[in-house]
Amino acid sequence: MTFVILLPRVMKEGYAEGKYPSEHRVAKFLTHPSFLRYPQVREVFKQAKRDLGLES
Repeated sequence: MTFVILLPRVMKEGYAEGKYPSEHRVAKFLTHPSFLRYPQVREVFKQAKRDLGLES
């Protein structure tokens, strides 16, 4: 599964449960948490936060 699909889904599910989708919390669901350092993955992470209304 790609990050484009995985990250937003994990973030949305956690947010629906009342959990803020922080980098630390989201990284727990990745096989390699260090992937959040890649610019492409960071952009997906930021876009998912914008989609949730958490970032402008």
